[in-house]
Amino acid sequence: MTNQEMNFPSHGADELLTTLNAIKFTSREIDIITLIFHTRGSSKIAGFLSISTRTVETHTANIMRKMDANSREGIIDFVEKSGQVPWIQKHYQNLLEQIDFKKQLREIFRLIQGRTFCCSLIIGSEQDEAAHLASTLKEHLTLAGIKAVLKKNTDEETQLGVPENLSSEHHIFYILPKILVDKFQIDKEGFSVDISNLVEKNAPTPVTFILLCGDNSNIPQEVSGQECCIFFGNQNQGYYPSFFSVLKRILPELNLDEVISSFKGKHEHNTCQTTSATVPFGLWGSLKKGIILKNKAQLFVFASIFLLTSSLLGAFIIQYCGDCGEKKLMPPIRSDLVVPTDHTSLGRSYVISKIEESLKGNRRIQTIALVGIGGAGKTTIARKYARQQNANIIWEINAATREGLRNSFERLADALCQSEEEKTVLAGLQNIKNNLEQDHKILLFVKERMKKISNWFLIYDNVEKFSDIHKHFPYDSKGWGNGKVIITTSNGNTKNNNFINKFIQIGELSPQEKLDLFESIMNHEGAERFTLEQKEKAGSFLDELPPYPLDISIAAYYLQSTNTPYKEYLDRLKENSKDFDTIQADVVKEASGYTKTRYGIVTLSVKELITIHKDFQDLLLLVSSIGYQNIPKCLLAHYKGDAVADNFIYHLKKYSLVTNESFSSSTPTISIHKKTQEIILPYLINLLKTTDRKPLLQVMAMRIEEYVLDAVDKEDFSRMKLLAPHVEILLNRDDLLSEAMRASLKGALGCIYYYLKHYPKIKQFLEENLVDLKHHYGEKNSKIARILVYLGNFYRSMGDYDRAKTLLEQSLDICKESPDDLRRAKAFGYLGAVYRDLGEYKKAKPIQEI
Repeated sequence: MTNQEMNFPSHGADELLTTLNAIKFTSREIDIITLIFHTRGSSKIAGFLSISTRTVETHTANIMRKMDANSREGIIDFVEKSGQVPWIQKHYQNLLEQIDFKKQLREIFRLIQGRTFCCSLIIGSEQDEAAHLASTLKEHLTLAGIKAVLKKNTDEETQLGVPENLSSEHHIFYILPKILVDKFQIDKEGFSVDISNLVEKNAPTPVTFILLCGDNSNIPQEVSGQECCIFFGNQNQGYYPSFFSVLKRILPELNLDEVISSFKGKHEHNTCQTTSATVPFGLWGSLKKGIILKNKAQLFVFASIFLLTSSLLGAFIIQYCGDCGEKKLMPPIRSDLVVPTDHTSLGRSYVISKIEESLKGNRRIQTIALVGIGGAGKTTIARKYARQQNANIIWEINAATREGLRNSFERLADALCQSEEEKTVLAGLQNIKNNLEQDHKILLFVKERMKKISNWFLIYDNVEKFSDIHKHFPYDSKGWGNGKVIITTSNGNTKNNNFINKFIQIGELSPQEKLDLFESIMNHEGAERFTLEQKEKAGSFLDELPPYPLDISIAAYYLQSTNTPYKEYLDRLKENSKDFDTIQADVVKEASGYTKTRYGIVTLSVKELITIHKDFQDLLLLVSSIGYQNIPKCLLAHYKGDAVADNFIYHLKKYSLVTNESFSSSTPTISIHKKTQEIILPYLINLLKTTDRKPLLQVMAMRIEEYVLDAVDKEDFSRMKLLAPHVEILLNRDDLLSEAMRASLKGALGCIYYYLKHYPKIKQFLEENLVDLKHHYGEKNSKIARILVYLGNFYRSMGDYDRAKTLLEQSLDICKESPDDLRRAKAFGYLGAVYRDLGEYKKAKPIQEI
């Protein structure tokens, strides 16, 4: 009795399916070929087969090498030509059946959660088939949450022993030796026994006998009719229904009918079929498959139908060629467009709709750009849209590097070759030693063929700047034919390009989208959906992460793999260590094939920025030391000048590090993301030498203080409102500022709070800081005079005129030695008002006259 006769669910392909077109493949390769044939992406295949995406890609590369194919379309063509499509389709149905079966087992696991069920599977010592069945049963029972113990029985024909120390809830299954089953079939009359007599009397637990057979019709009714028997491998029933019978014995109190009927309803058509799947092979192919023409009349009818069909087809081809000139009928040319499974990605249908709307129009070549920071999901969205298209050519160009661009066009040229002659021409071009000449001629080769085919769809992925691809970009339909283009880029400045029709910003995820993505990945293996409490905790956790698919996915895959608590993950994330980043990169690469992390994206951008201009490092330190939202552009200009500030913002946009830009107020601002800032600051601090760090921070703080005091002196309320939170955040940065600089900035912030009438903070930042200022700058410093002016007028507004008088007189005494006429004027004015309030008009008069 073979496994096939027993109809066990296989872990790989049937042995009969390991050869296609005389090429030998492993069973795992056949699984992957089958899923590729049914247009499943790498991530989906990985989920189906419970292997990593990297393993899928490795197998796919080996398959292509064996088939001499250069794309997944090549694999599909190979299968179609093999003549074994029905077997591939049947194997696909078996794979889907196995996957759904395991889903039902996980549902049963959920139903019995919190309860313990056990069973023993007892086999003979030398029975391979029984051992195979027992191993399969144990695997599936474990998935259903039932503890199964595998045991061997030493006696194959006589009394079967019962394991000791078993509870009444422990069920025993005897997988009977083949020798006993053979006796049932050979000697129907002489072996009519009560099978239960094989077991010791007074067994403390329920006992069930499992018999291996392909057909139980030869087994006497005395055996087959007994309730204690289950037959496995019955051609009319199959493994899965028999397994559910086992479950019902173990779980008699649990209603499994809904689970079983759900599975049966989906897969009843697939039970015990072997070659029922059919596909059209054409008329001559059908003859080869067994159409028999029994007489001349049938032959005449068939020949007439064939000639009529051929004539119509020929007329259609002639008409098509007449209408289309040189255009050819050919199979679609597609590069691999790997996207995450539906369970581990967001639909983002609203973005897909925007793309669809943007690519409408009268232009022969329609072009849009998807713009956003790395990890925002641009490539996935572009690929999802492309996979929905019916274009003759769908190809992704790796535009991140010149080498990637060159290789992508070379692969496209190879895929466009439709004859041996064209392959020979391309081989000659590839042998050209001059790289520039070679690239130019391969590009012409591609354009010539795309123009003939037309209706193409190209993705230029990860474009850094448009000038890198302009020679390989389809501007003119006269040279390229008609088609559509999507560019994905992190360069926000691409919006200024005249050759791109529309731009779509791929921005942050909403809180609900973050939660949906996180929950879908965490529950990918069949875990329960989040409870309301779990959703609230997850939502609070996700609020601390950058709101992009990359960051949410990394967190979910990491937590799923390591069971790390939320708080511990956030603590590690704040450390920004290389070790943690490496672990994250490994986790996400294993799960999705993606190789980037937020830390890697940001630090790479910083490295490139600080090589562009010597002042960009100082400006990066500034924007990462203060608040991340509403950073005044004029603060940057005050620090390094207008031209450098504009150039800096331009390059921040180039790397999509600017999340928002506001021109609504009198003070234009930019914003970056909190996590971006948290990565940049420690990275730069570690990068700077200690000897360079202190002077740089000192100068930065002085420039901020100057800018703040300029807003105070000019009583610019809009600027002061913007600056107050930035200065507070800077003051809370540990170990960045010296104590003297900290005291000075606190004084400047107190002046802002004076004008904003934030009374609790006026005392905190003016009066309490006065001692520190005198300690670091002396009694007569102009900084002290400024604080005394505002503090004195504060006490005047509070009605404490004596305290106000003392402070303002001290301020005026310092101002007499200071060239700052504005500060001295304010001191005189406020002091005159205090004298008047106190009734000291003689003192007030000369001051007012001044």
